[in-house]
Amino acid sequence: MKVVTPAQMAEIDRRAIEGRKLPGLLLMEHAGLKVLEALKREVDIEVFNARPGHPLRSVLGDTTIVFDAMLGTGARGELSGDYREAVESINQAKKRVVAVDVPTGLDASTGQVQGPAVRAAFTVTMGLPKIGFFQQPAQEFLGRLYVAEIGFPPTLLADPALSSELSLGYELAPLYPPRRVDSHKGDYGRVLVVGGSRGMIGAAVLAARAAVRAGAGLVRLLVPASQQAVAAAMTPEVMTYGAPDTPQGLFSREAAAICREMAGWADVVLLGPGVGRGESIDELVRELVGAADGPMVLDADALHALEPRRPLPVGDFLATPHAGELAHLLGIGTGDIRARRAEIAVDAARTLGATLVLKGPYSQVAAPDGRVGINPTGNPGMASGGSGDVLAGMLAALRALPGTASFDALRLAVYLHGLAADLGLELAGGPSVTATDILGQLPRAFEVLRHSTGPTAYDKVRMV
Repeated sequence: MKVVTPAQMAEIDRRAIEGRKLPGLLLMEHAGLKVLEALKREVDIEVFNARPGHPLRSVLGDTTIVFDAMLGTGARGELSGDYREAVESINQAKKRVVAVDVPTGLDASTGQVQGPAVRAAFTVTMGLPKIGFFQQPAQEFLGRLYVAEIGFPPTLLADPALSSELSLGYELAPLYPPRRVDSHKGDYGRVLVVGGSRGMIGAAVLAARAAVRAGAGLVRLLVPASQQAVAAAMTPEVMTYGAPDTPQGLFSREAAAICREMAGWADVVLLGPGVGRGESIDELVRELVGAADGPMVLDADALHALEPRRPLPVGDFLATPHAGELAHLLGIGTGDIRARRAEIAVDAARTLGATLVLKGPYSQVAAPDGRVGINPTGNPGMASGGSGDVLAGMLAALRALPGTASFDALRLAVYLHGLAADLGLELAGGPSVTATDILGQLPRAFEVLRHSTGPTAYDKVRMV
């Protein structure tokens, strides 16, 4: 499903009316009907139309549901006058609010608010979701999100020039076709995981186990020699190897040779989970990145070892930074990233020359060519150690599948990772979901994906 800026939505509206000769009043009528369709099981009230200047507070006390339809998608900046008073009155009344298109006071371009904004129980937006809906703090104001099909021509809504998409399961499902009956392990890719250090061997183990669970045909795990026995005991499905290490249990400078040799065996190399930090690690990472001749996933401390503001060599690199790691790579503050996540993700992909995911709420997958995939799955319970290691291993496995492009592999990995976490949280019923929980729910996540025929509750968007 495409995601648009308010300006792009206005252009679609103009082209529909002027180019396709659709009456504007007809589109508005359809919009109203879709709002009622979304509410038909909940609404049986007298409708009062409050206009600027009317004492709104005097009627809110007897109101069951409030429809917020004050401003359009292009509204920006802080509210004033009657609009500010109306928003404050609505929020203070603590009634159930339905926002039409965009909650008043929320910037649909950035997801930011300046001053008061309506806090809706749900939002019915027209045509396509707006890019700001998937930035912080928009989720605090949107409530449940409905996308209303009001009659725009499908060709306008699917225009390739619209470079941002919400990654819905049923649209991603064809990227992971069922296995052939006569298939064998050689058909599903070879993954090398390079990582681990004393005290952090679990990160590399989780990544390797995730690569197996996500479907890689063969997985090798290369760890510091002193940690090999521990890693082997934890990963019976994985071939484990040891490389020269330091007395501190980190890869030494001499480890580079065996890393390069084993990288030649792999279809995809995953570098970074639990690898630690230090001068020897910085040198190892930079040497392996410089010598990469196939897809390489860079995660965790491998990202920290890279020089800030320096493009990666020409190649096929995939990166999985959170806001702090991306701030290091770009030489900017984390606050800048949180305020402009979609924009920053695209800029980072272009600057670094890598396909990357900026992890967090509604993770943003960005390609160097400007495409953006916004991921709807996942939950706050994923904020626990090891979750990112599982994602990195899944990504390596999916990228190793023959014919799978980096952008598609990353969208699919992030979606399934979040979906498995949603399933795990449902099962656990607690405030958090562990990396092991996510691993355990991956088979169910693949099954849900395989049977998706339209948006599901896990996609966090409903169609009307």
